[in-house]
Amino acid sequence: MSKMKYSRNVMCEVMRVVPPQQGTFKEILTDFTYVGYTIPKGWKVYWTVNTTNKNSKYFWDPKKFDPSRYKDREAPAPYTYVPFGGGRRLCPRKEYAWLVVLTFIHNVVKKYKWEVLSPKENVLGDMVPMPEKGVPIHLHPYYDSSFDPVGCVREPSVAAQNFGHSLERGVGRSSESGVRVWWVEPEWLARASGCTWFWT
Repeated sequence: MSKMKYSRNVMCEVMRVVPPQQGTFKEILTDFTYVGYTIPKGWKVYWTVNTTNKNSKYFWDPKKFDPSRYKDREAPAPYTYVPFGGGRRLCPRKEYAWLVVLTFIHNVVKKYKWEVLSPKENVLGDMVPMPEKGVPIHLHPYYDSSFDPVGCVREPSVAAQNFGHSLERGVGRSSESGVRVWWVEPEWLARASGCTWFWT
């Protein structure tokens, strides 16, 4: 896992662009003034994670998807990047979540070619962002001795078959003309990793 630095950077950037949680409410402990408005003690304010993640003050060129922003750079300012929370409320399963996410990415990327069926699928923006259709995708397995001269595929490798079976509990699957169709359920991935998953 320690060698998967780029994969980790990609996931960091995914969670910056589409944060697992859109924001949170906080109770004001003391009166303060913000951009000319006085916020009294006891009020509740809603802090938007997404707005902070797109703020050029904290993230250069924030509209650009760029995993290299996490490579050999200083960590973001405290509480500007909080996919797992922060302070006393930091997710206790953070490292376990990273283990699950990176293991999943490694196996799926190495053994399957992805094809997103609804690339313009709507993301429903509630407290937690959810894809409208659950991210239907085609997973085309890579094969041992995969292609014959006319591009027809042979039987999938045992490793690919085993990995497919291991995913069946968390996804719906059908098979048509040798192409597997998977409906990745964000709820299952959330339970498996301890955090909300991402989508393309």
